[in-house]
Amino acid sequence: MNRVGKLIIVAVLVLASFKVSAEIRPQWSNGTMVGNAVIGTLPIGSSVSLDYVFVDEWWKGHFTVGGEIDFGVSSDDWKAIGITPRATYGLNITDVFEVHASLGIGLGVRIINNSEGKDDDSFVMWNQLVGCRFFITDDIAVLAETGYSNWFPKFRLGISYKF
Repeated sequence: MNRVGKLIIVAVLVLASFKVSAEIRPQWSNGTMVGNAVIGTLPIGSSVSLDYVFVDEWWKGHFTVGGEIDFGVSSDDWKAIGITPRATYGLNITDVFEVHASLGIGLGVRIINNSEGKDDDSFVMWNQLVGCRFFITDDIAVLAETGYSNWFPKFRLGISYKF
């Protein structure tokens, strides 16, 4: 890495440290709702979810329950949609940065449309995801997740909104 690249990284870290050192406030409180919208790859797809914070202070973190609707499409001529109830534990690293792990089990349908004709099948789906959120305002965060989610994206980027 050249000298300019290193200087840029140091400048970003310094600026981030000023943001992190700002007044610490609870990120989450009981009854907070968090909406997420993501797009992803492997395969191509998207997801929307809504979570409800029901435990706001446990070992520097919070627990949420909610649901997720996933959509995936493949170059192999199939499409899939799934609905998954889920539970998430989030750990507040700073007042603007949170890491989380999520588990869910639900139902999905896959529609195959290729040269052999059209077919569909249903399946029990489950997902396990790990990710992080970086809050750019008190209520809006950028979101990144990776993990396993049947026929749905394994690498996801998006946005979260607290209300």
